[in-house]
Amino acid sequence: MNLKHNCLFVVLILLSCVKTAGSVKNNSKFTFKIKQDFTETVFPQFRKYDLSLLFKIVEAEPVRVYNNTLRPEKSMFGDREKRSYGETTNLVCSHYYGMDIPKAWSSGYTGKGVIFGITDVGINTDLLDLKQNTIEDLCHNFINNSKDVAPDVLHNMRSESNHATDHGNRVASIVAATKGNNLCSAGIAHDTKFAALKIYQVISFEGIVELHPKHWTESDITSKALTHRLDKIDIFVNAWTSTNTFDPLDLGTRESLAYGAGSGRNGLGAIYTFPAGPVGNGLSNTNNTITVNSIGIQGIIPDDAQIDASVLTSGLWQGNNLTASDMVTTTRNDRCITSFKGVSAAVAQVSAIIGLGLEAKRSSVPSTR
Repeated sequence: MNLKHNCLFVVLILLSCVKTAGSVKNNSKFTFKIKQDFTETVFPQFRKYDLSLLFKIVEAEPVRVYNNTLRPEKSMFGDREKRSYGETTNLVCSHYYGMDIPKAWSSGYTGKGVIFGITDVGINTDLLDLKQNTIEDLCHNFINNSKDVAPDVLHNMRSESNHATDHGNRVASIVAATKGNNLCSAGIAHDTKFAALKIYQVISFEGIVELHPKHWTESDITSKALTHRLDKIDIFVNAWTSTNTFDPLDLGTRESLAYGAGSGRNGLGAIYTFPAGPVGNGLSNTNNTITVNSIGIQGIIPDDAQIDASVLTSGLWQGNNLTASDMVTTTRNDRCITSFKGVSAAVAQVSAIIGLGLEAKRSSVPSTR
């Protein structure tokens, strides 16, 4: 792939200074913004130790570590996995969703031709509800630079591991689950295709029992994922956000969003959806993202809803329509559950609806792909 396309106007140069003391390693990594004219030569120059490149650095900062910016406990309340319907016909029958989604389907808009990138803790792409619409060639694990995008499994704490690592499956289910296969529900954009982009690692400490495993990622990981295959991916679904008020974007994420929003989709701009986060956080307060909040049954404002001027739209916090208390998604082992709730579910819904809109727009405009 063209290096300039992959690295953008921001080059994420990871200078690893590893100091070893016994079995402990401290890694220091930095992100650099390079003058545009030198984007394509920065890596060869560093390999040749050409220190003149230092005069071309515009901005630099240490890579940031993010812990628990993905919070599944906020989106899987009660996690009623005892209500498992693995052998049951489509649970919601003909009443899949409200929000006039059935009208869009009846008009022929089902997400066909639109490609999503779902950044999350990993997705089991072999699930029957997801396999048909997964593009394996576009999937990527940014934690270890591999094609294995399956969620982590902590065998010594399996129950908590399942709770902590199933988030991506449920997001993908709302966006792109297969319709008409007699399993669970259907994705809002059920004829779309998607790429699983793994950006979170679930970690625990040896010898310590943790009730809630930690979700770990770094800014260089997220920024790479947000510019992954901009020649193919139209919409990036990001059901995670900052946990701090007035938290500015790190350099890599900021520039990646700016580049993708300006250059993705053949110059029309990639679309990035994020949950509404704490007031003033950088992921919400940028022109390059669509900030999504959530509403409850009959329009009630959920207790965890974020009141923020950056919010552009809302999805359903709890059900598949404004009066429902549940929505059905797939989960591990091809089971169906009704426990997925919160702003993560809302982000998935809104993202998929945007996908229907893109399909409708393309049907009236000649393709440039």
